[in-house]
Amino acid sequence: MKIGLIDLGSNTIRLVIFKWDGGSLQKIYNVKKETRAISYVENGVLSDVGIKAVYLSLRELVLIAQAFDVDDLRIFATASLRNITNGKQARESVEKELKMKIDLLSGEEEALFGFDGAKRSTILPRKGVSVDIGGGSTEITYFANGVAINHVSLPMGSLNMYLKHIKNIVPSAKEHEKMRADIQQQLAQVDWLTKLSVDNLIGIGGSARAILKIYLAQTGIEEGMYDTIIPTSEISHTSMMTEGKKSAGVKLLLKAVPDRLTTALPGSMIMDEIARNLKAKNFILSRFGVREGYLFKRVLNKE
Repeated sequence: MKIGLIDLGSNTIRLVIFKWDGGSLQKIYNVKKETRAISYVENGVLSDVGIKAVYLSLRELVLIAQAFDVDDLRIFATASLRNITNGKQARESVEKELKMKIDLLSGEEEALFGFDGAKRSTILPRKGVSVDIGGGSTEITYFANGVAINHVSLPMGSLNMYLKHIKNIVPSAKEHEKMRADIQQQLAQVDWLTKLSVDNLIGIGGSARAILKIYLAQTGIEEGMYDTIIPTSEISHTSMMTEGKKSAGVKLLLKAVPDRLTTALPGSMIMDEIARNLKAKNFILSRFGVREGYLFKRVLNKE
């Protein structure tokens, strides 16, 4: 069967079409719209223009999914609608125009779906922390022996950190310092996180993939020739790659992650601060994330 999932995020809206044969999962189509819904949010409210932009992007992706003749099509939203004060109104408005329901995930659900996706595609260490940095939120899950123990969703992401702190393409030294202080302050509010120490971080989603792509571009290693495990010290290097050599850093970003030119560094700073907080040594990229976890748990109802 063919299953279409539309992930309505704060930065992008992505359609992925999967083929499920009862035993294995295959991606057969993947496309995204750079809607940047969070940029239409002011004082916690998504504007009418932003609601229309979300609807238009969703309508286009629904039409694409229908052209693929999918057997099941679902739309779910995360921080894009969860972290705004008019989320219910915005969702109902889009649902009415689209004539489809939008499944709004709680922060807990997003964290656990992400972890479920990761454990289906990654050989997990005995204990560790999975991290999914989106445009408007970051989900952190501590696990041991394949079971989620603690989890949290924080309202900081690669795009809202950029919009909040950075005026140009890359951060100045002062902006860099303010952004790190903001991230540290939010992490410090999570009691169990401040007391935890692990060796391994499992990176989920686009920001995590960007970190690996930048590393590969820096080292000259071809994608596909590396085992997706890197020392967390490399994340520190990535997060500070434009310090003192902005031109070279921007060129590298353009080469490695042109679609994440403004958000790659904020995302790597969040990951770096989490790694420092946990004293983690290894960063492991997961092939699956929240979409796959959602598909297995909510669409296919498979444990």
